[in-house]
Amino acid sequence: MSTPIPWASPSFITVDELRAGAFSEVVEFYANNLDYLDEVVITASQDIEDRCDRRFLPFTDLVETHTAEGIDPDGLGFADSDLGPLGLEGSLALSQARAYGYQGLVRDVWLRQHAPRRVDLWAYTAVSVRIDRPWGDFTVLPTDAWTGPTLDTGHMRFRIGTLIPQGSEITVTYSGGYVNGMPHTLKQAARLEAIKRLIREVDPSARPNESTDALEADVVEALAGYARY
Repeated sequence: MSTPIPWASPSFITVDELRAGAFSEVVEFYANNLDYLDEVVITASQDIEDRCDRRFLPFTDLVETHTAEGIDPDGLGFADSDLGPLGLEGSLALSQARAYGYQGLVRDVWLRQHAPRRVDLWAYTAVSVRIDRPWGDFTVLPTDAWTGPTLDTGHMRFRIGTLIPQGSEITVTYSGGYVNGMPHTLKQAARLEAIKRLIREVDPSARPNESTDALEADVVEALAGYARY
């Protein structure tokens, strides 16, 4: 069962926040259609996430699948038999992997969703991991089988001896996002994006000083530190 997220909203900003500041007269044009304004702020927020290729709003039970690959020679992946004593658990795992023709165990995976900035506002909850091995069996790992994920990179490191041979499928299910509040920069980007959409709905020629090109440039600048490259 998922852990409830303490702060959740379908959008970065509210309609009241959209009304504040510059361009308030554009918003008031739709004052009698609050449902439409709600739709605009939700769509603008989703557009920001799509443009950045990231999830920012709190999410629940997101499923990611990774192929286990790459062994860090400094991370005791056991590709080299001269790494020293592995302990009983590690020796058994390595022995089983080698019995199927696999020479190393993978210890690292990086989640796609993490905080590019403002890690103080980000959190993970309800992380679970399933390993499907190349020879056909699977296991759901206990929660003490890894450390992480780290807030700024999404890095998870599996305990020494965890049976994850190269080629395994690692399925991570997790909840998280900016659960402790949305960064102001993202809120501002969503507000500008929403205003841009509203101006396009009204006759732009009647508002020569309200350039959507200028607004777009402001949105791009605001997202520079959040977009995935």
